[in-house]
Amino acid sequence: MNANYIYDIFTTCEELDLPDLTVALAHHKSAHPIPGGHDGAGHQRVCGQPLRGPGGRLAGHDREAFAAAVEAGIKEDEERAQQEAGQEV
Repeated sequence: MNANYIYDIFTTCEELDLPDLTVALAHHKSAHPIPGGHDGAGHQRVCGQPLRGPGGRLAGHDREAFAAAVEAGIKEDEERAQQEAGQEV
């Protein structure tokens, strides 16, 4: 998953005032294919997260903070999957 690509999806949604991130993903992907080595599943999962507001992933429009939030979300997903599979984290 590419955090810069995801950031661009969020900004596309905001700039074009699209109704949701699924539409923004489709719009952005038509002009900018998903980077090689990525299947798109991670992008779709992250697009389900809050966009605006103080806890939103675009708070402050800071790419580095956004990338850190994406990485934290990935880690949380992995830990949750391990716990659901009965593995200790």
